[in-house]
Amino acid sequence: MLKISEVKTTEEFLLLEKDWNNLLSRSSSDTVFLTWEWLFSWWEIYGQKSVLRILLAKDDKGSLVGIAPCMIRHQRLIGFVRLRVIQFIGCHSVASEYLDFICLKGWEEKIANSFFAFFINSRDWDLLFFYRLPETSATIGFLNDDKKNSKLYSLTTRLEDSLYISLPQSWNDYFLTLSQNTRHNIRRYRKRIEETMEGTFTERHSFGDRSMTDMISLHQVRMENIGRLGSFASHQFVRFHQSIAKRFTNQGWLRMFFLEINDKNVAVRYGYNYGSKFYDYSTGFDPEHEKYYVGFVLLGYCIEKCIKEGIKEFDFLGEGSYKERWNVMNRKKRSMVVSCSRHNLNLYRGVEATERLLASQIKNLIPKRFYQKLRNLKQRIMIRFNKPLR
Repeated sequence: MLKISEVKTTEEFLLLEKDWNNLLSRSSSDTVFLTWEWLFSWWEIYGQKSVLRILLAKDDKGSLVGIAPCMIRHQRLIGFVRLRVIQFIGCHSVASEYLDFICLKGWEEKIANSFFAFFINSRDWDLLFFYRLPETSATIGFLNDDKKNSKLYSLTTRLEDSLYISLPQSWNDYFLTLSQNTRHNIRRYRKRIEETMEGTFTERHSFGDRSMTDMISLHQVRMENIGRLGSFASHQFVRFHQSIAKRFTNQGWLRMFFLEINDKNVAVRYGYNYGSKFYDYSTGFDPEHEKYYVGFVLLGYCIEKCIKEGIKEFDFLGEGSYKERWNVMNRKKRSMVVSCSRHNLNLYRGVEATERLLASQIKNLIPKRFYQKLRNLKQRIMIRFNKPLR
């Protein structure tokens, strides 16, 4: 029989670091976004308006076998319906992926059943939000099985693609899987940058003020060039990644790849080496060098370097047309809403449908350039008042 306990204070959360990552490494949900470092950093920056609701599952011997990394907060739907919502820590504002329960391999069903039973019995919440669960998650399987789960109602709110590359043992083996046009462009653009422009490929494994500043600057200038606000416009987002950079440096997970021309960084890819995967989190480049395809060239260098280091997977963490030319595979991510009450679930369904309809009508009525400016203004307001961003 499993014993379930709660962690409700930041001090208790702080003390979990070693046991947390030890269990994570023995689970089927082992990703960088479920590490203690990622989630505790998020809680320090974004957790002010929420209450911790972390559940710990221990076996008969007192060993930790499961973690539900959750929190609870109040959320308004269309401004007037106020609901109590349980969510995963890290679910908004920082593009966390593959959030899930952390369960010892082979114990997933038993632990999920215990966690949901605990939530059902507590009755101090209206909705459970699960954001970007991997489609292979045992949590999804449990929720979709009516025989095992008869007291909860669930709704899929979003199904998204996440592209990744399964890396072979050598760059040449991978290079030959690409289209003839992509191979030609890799050779052509690399040669021009290396020989004509004396460009160099560099990388950083540790936190440094200049590296972080250049990364943020290149991301922001690229976003602003296409009329978008850019993630690092938020001071909270910057603080979060400064914290992550320091903690991940200590663990050896941080990676920043740069393309340098004339002693100036003109392109960057920022991500994390964790386990046997590289998580490609953010990118940017100087628009003045866009005609030299610096982003394309740098991505090729990054993939080649990962292969040489024996990394097995390059995860783009999302979709995008430019990614598809790199011989990618696809995995699905599912966002779900769960409730004990059909009424609450139907209420959410109606509100979500209304919001989508309104957004679609506004988008169709307003010229594209003004619509993007309106979105940027909304983001600025949400950042100003510390509202959750997707």
